[in-house]
Amino acid sequence: MKNFALTLLVTSAFIVAQEVTDRQTQTFAFDIKGELDIETVNGSIEVVGSDAYDELVVEVVKHAPNKEALALIEPSIELHDKDTKAKMRVRMQPQAQGSIDFKVHVSRYAEVKAKSKNGAITILKVTGQQKAETDNGAITIDGVRKETEARSKNGAISISYANDAFGKADVKTDNGAVVISNAGGSVDVKTENGAVQVSQRVLPHKDDIKIKTLAGNITLALPDQVNATIKAETKMGAIGGDTFPWERKEKKMTAATGDEAKLVLGKGYASVDLSAKTGAITVQKK
Repeated sequence: MKNFALTLLVTSAFIVAQEVTDRQTQTFAFDIKGELDIETVNGSIEVVGSDAYDELVVEVVKHAPNKEALALIEPSIELHDKDTKAKMRVRMQPQAQGSIDFKVHVSRYAEVKAKSKNGAITILKVTGQQKAETDNGAITIDGVRKETEARSKNGAISISYANDAFGKADVKTDNGAVVISNAGGSVDVKTENGAVQVSQRVLPHKDDIKIKTLAGNITLALPDQVNATIKAETKMGAIGGDTFPWERKEKKMTAATGDEAKLVLGKGYASVDLSAKTGAITVQKK
């Protein structure tokens, strides 16, 4: 396979002073459905889909304590073969101070993989398959059509699908709220601490929804016409929403003792599992 590698190697020194900033922008030929792989140690990543289908525009914003330190954060860019893959990396010495932010414009049909140790990740107007991961920072993805995977140890996650999207959402955060809008396929969400809000545009028969949180409310909005079997359970919180005919066990449940219920909508084809250790569960129509 053709390969287009874009590698940024960063070396820095430990100098404490007032921060200075430097911007560098470069443009490269790039395949309309190319694969973009970005990884940075300390800094944000922003990727925006563009109508300029045959090019990749990379803006690197460097931050350092002073001019001397900034001079040591000089990226090395290597291009191999042509234009089907692009890789961006940042490596900094343990004692280094400074950061690099990536701002990238790429074909809206590209596939994107973005990873940051410390920094927010934003992907806008890119419809291809996407994967985003950060240890500390929010993740925002808007306009995707295909499968999306998002991971954050500490930060909120927001994903909004295009109107014709049927891709799966696979989301996990240790600490942060999750919002998924306009979903048209399967949804799998796990969070240790944070509320979860999911809005389904459609729910095909073969797809399913799994939402699990240890501490946080769950809100699920479904379209008017849906065929699904919903199982909901909370150890401390109530289950409700709209006037659905929930089926409950004979034992009386309260918000203090928890709740467990089942709901069949239409022919009940799709499977929906909602679980909260501490938090209310609400199912409603859009």
